[in-house]
Amino acid sequence: MGKYAGVSGLIAAIAALWFGIGLTQPAGPSILHWLPTLAAGAVLAGALWRTSRTKSLAQPARDFWRRLSYAAVAATVGLASQGYDVWQHPDVGGSHTPPVMIAGAGVAQLFIVYALLRLPIGDQRPGARLRLLLDAGTVMLAAAAFLWHFQMRHLPDPIASLILTVTGMIAVFSVMKVVLSGQRFVDGTSLRLLAAAVFVGTLAPIAQPLIENPHLLTSVVGNPTCFFVAVLAARKQVTAKHVYQARPDRPFSLAPYAAVIAVQALLVAVAANGTFDDDLALVVASALVTALVAVRQLTALIDNGRLVRRLDHSATHDALTGLPNRALFQRRLGDLHDGPVAVALLDLDGFKQINDTLGHDAGDQLLIEVGRRLAAAARDGDTVARLGGDEFVIVLPGSSAADADEVVRRMMAALAEPIEVDGRTLPIGTSFGVTTGHGTDAGELLRQADIAMYAAKDHPGSEIVHYETGMAELRPLTGLKA
Repeated sequence: MGKYAGVSGLIAAIAALWFGIGLTQPAGPSILHWLPTLAAGAVLAGALWRTSRTKSLAQPARDFWRRLSYAAVAATVGLASQGYDVWQHPDVGGSHTPPVMIAGAGVAQLFIVYALLRLPIGDQRPGARLRLLLDAGTVMLAAAAFLWHFQMRHLPDPIASLILTVTGMIAVFSVMKVVLSGQRFVDGTSLRLLAAAVFVGTLAPIAQPLIENPHLLTSVVGNPTCFFVAVLAARKQVTAKHVYQARPDRPFSLAPYAAVIAVQALLVAVAANGTFDDDLALVVASALVTALVAVRQLTALIDNGRLVRRLDHSATHDALTGLPNRALFQRRLGDLHDGPVAVALLDLDGFKQINDTLGHDAGDQLLIEVGRRLAAAARDGDTVARLGGDEFVIVLPGSSAADADEVVRRMMAALAEPIEVDGRTLPIGTSFGVTTGHGTDAGELLRQADIAMYAAKDHPGSEIVHYETGMAELRPLTGLKA
């Protein structure tokens, strides 16, 4: 994905340079300004499709990126039509909106909306969903205000103006809905980059009135920039750490407040161009009051957000080791749905004797060090959790039995080095039980790993045993052994 990002960034830089030259002097035929846009669109489609083929991603994420690749193709076709119209009518200034361009933009936005709406979101409670819709709606209306004021109302075709405005509003709404929600399949940074790309592509043309050359459109630099940011989003998804972690739902977002402030600033700017001083004073006063209320509410929400994050961490993490606890382990395993996964269950040999002879403080120090070494040996995206006592479990997304065996052996090597506790050197004996399957039944996978782990304890020394059908099914369940 690095090659896609490099090529896309180079194209965006060329488009910006060519546009800057066009601001001061003639820079060749207008059609030359459209070539970077078309090249950037082709690169974006390839990057999005490549991301959708990433096997480590859950199926909802792969579907999401595949649908976005269709949107990139539709947008590129529409822009090619617009460039062709510019080429055929070089003497006509202003925006060029042939029917194919409008259709391409509309289809691209519909693909974006569909891809976003098909992503499952986190908190489904009625109150949370209402707040989500209100926040996304606020941002959508703010974007619509800017889009209409600076671009769409100037288009010669009112139907095209209405279509593009409505589809743009829906696209912005859908982006914000997913960005603000607790969805668990697409990397959060990737979503924020996609949101930035949508805003660049939707709002970049607002600078068009500032360009004196009617034959030079701001979209010829806005579109390659938009596509470059989208390629960065795809690259971040492929290289993201902890792709499968569920992001805790946010109690608030800065986006709606920024939208309110932006609209108030636009209102003041519009009123300032008029000749009515009294009305301008009222507009400024209204904007200031709104800003003060927003700041007051924001400070309260920030305090509440800090409290929620502390409570959420306490509820989902082990107090001693700081690792995820059983509840978070089950949630992350469930997040994988039908994706391939391996689960490894670890039990420390002789831990009870350490507690009995050296005391619980020494046992706690041992557990803390074991948790630290396991987490250090895990891969990005793996989850190391403490179930309780001396039992740890590792979730290995997208792993086969051979992949899991490689990771577990690396963990055994990390634990082979004795641990110093209160001046004593304590060797660590471990028993690992490993099973593979799909993230559809966390309880069954944990039960199988538990059976394999008890089979491993029948062998002297540290051992790894993989679960096989036919193993004794009447082994004690995790946490109930004597």
